[in-house]
Amino acid sequence: MKKIILSVVLLLSAAWSASVAAVPEGTVVFRFDGTPGHDIDYRIPAITRVNAGPHAGRLIAASDYRYCKQDIGGGRIDLHIAYSDDNGATWSNPADFVDAAGNPVAKGTGAPGDTITNLDCGFGDAAIVSDRETGEIMMLACCGRQNLFRSTRENPQPSARWWSKDGGDTWTAPDYSLWEEIYGLFDGTIPEKKIDGQFIGSGRVMQSSRIKVGDYYRLYAVNSVQNNHGRTMRNYVLYSDDLGRSWHILGDPMIAPVPADGDEPKAEELPDGSVLLAARGRRYGRHFNIFRYSDPAKAEGQWGKAILTNMGYENGLAACNGEILIVPVIDTASGKETTLALQSVPLSAKRENVGLLYKVLDSPADYDSPDDFSQWDGTFQVSDTGSGYSTMIQQADGNIAFLYEEEPAPRIYYNIVYKNLPIELITDGRYKAKI
Repeated sequence: MKKIILSVVLLLSAAWSASVAAVPEGTVVFRFDGTPGHDIDYRIPAITRVNAGPHAGRLIAASDYRYCKQDIGGGRIDLHIAYSDDNGATWSNPADFVDAAGNPVAKGTGAPGDTITNLDCGFGDAAIVSDRETGEIMMLACCGRQNLFRSTRENPQPSARWWSKDGGDTWTAPDYSLWEEIYGLFDGTIPEKKIDGQFIGSGRVMQSSRIKVGDYYRLYAVNSVQNNHGRTMRNYVLYSDDLGRSWHILGDPMIAPVPADGDEPKAEELPDGSVLLAARGRRYGRHFNIFRYSDPAKAEGQWGKAILTNMGYENGLAACNGEILIVPVIDTASGKETTLALQSVPLSAKRENVGLLYKVLDSPADYDSPDDFSQWDGTFQVSDTGSGYSTMIQQADGNIAFLYEEEPAPRIYYNIVYKNLPIELITDGRYKAKI
C-alpha cells in the first residue's frame, strides 16, 4: 500500500476544562466529502494494534465503504483497510482487504436475493482484534442481504470472519459459518431462547490479559439480539478461547446482561478480571453491567443488575455507538500506578462533540457494582462539530489511537478521522500512560 504523509498536530499548550477543550487536529484516514474520488460513504470505524511479530505496534483501521448508502441489507458495502506503522503519524491509503494472491475478500457484490444465497452481497460493521502473544488478527463483520430488523431465524442477518497472520497484509477468505454458529447458541425448546436477529458490536473485540485456556487468551465480543422485528432488543456477551474459531455465551443464556433496549455494545476487562459490558441505549445514554467469575477457566459466574445512565452528563447523551477502554496509568503527582477507564460518546444529546469520559479505578470499591459507572471523574472533548461512532486502542507509545466519524461540513456524513491523544491531555495532566 502506498504511504501518504499526513501530519498530526497536538495542541498541548491549552489545559482542558469542562468548558474549554484543547481539541487536537486529526488525520482523515477514510475520506468522504462529496468530491471526485471521495463520493462514496464511509461509516463504522474499527481499530486494533498488532501485538506481536514483525508488524508489532502497527495500527490497523477498518471502515464500511457504502456504495448503497445504507446499513447491511441495503446492497453493496465493501470493507476497507488502512494502517500505520509509526503510531499514527502516517497512514496507508484505504484499500481492499485481500488474500495472498491480491484478491479482495470483503468486497460486496450488491447481488439481489435472500441472505442464504447472497452472503457476499455486502460486508460491514467490522470488529477486530490482534492476539496478544502471536499477533494473529481476527475480524468479524455482518454480511449478506438481510437487514437486522427484517431478520428472522429462517432468513437471518448473518456474519462472517477472517484471520490474518501477517499484520493485516493478507487475509483468509471469508468464513460464513459464524452466523449459523451464533444463532444456534440461542436455539432450543424454550421459545424465549431463540432469536430473530443478531450482530456483533463494531469496533474493538476485547482480549483478556488474565484468562488463558489452551493456546489463546480469551476473547469477548458483545452482540445485540432482537425478536419480533426489533420490538425487543437485548445484549449478550460471547466469548472464545480459540481466537474466534468457536463461540459461547457468557453466563446464563436465559438471563440477558442487558435485558431490554440494548443496542450496539462493547466489553472490557476490569482490573480483577471481571467483564464490564457497556452498551448503547436505544434512546439515550449507556447500559452497564458486570460479570463476576466463580470459575474463570470454565467461564462460570453471573451477571449483576444492568443500569442505564447518562454517566453524570447533565444534558443527556445521544444514543450512539462508542468504545470502552481500560488502561494502566501513573498518577503524575504521587507516582502511584492505577487504572483508568475511558468511554467514548458524543458529549451532547445529539451526534456532535464526540469526546471521552474518564474514571479512575484506584481500588475494587471503584468498580464493585454497575452503579459505579453512572458517575465519571472528567471529560475531554475530541470533536467540536457533528460526529458519531468512535473506537480506540492504546498505541505502542502509550497514547490513545482514537478513530471516529466526523462531518467535514454540515450534513455530510462522514470522514473517518484519527487523533493521537496522550493520557496527560485527556486527564489535564493528572495521569500519564504506564508503558
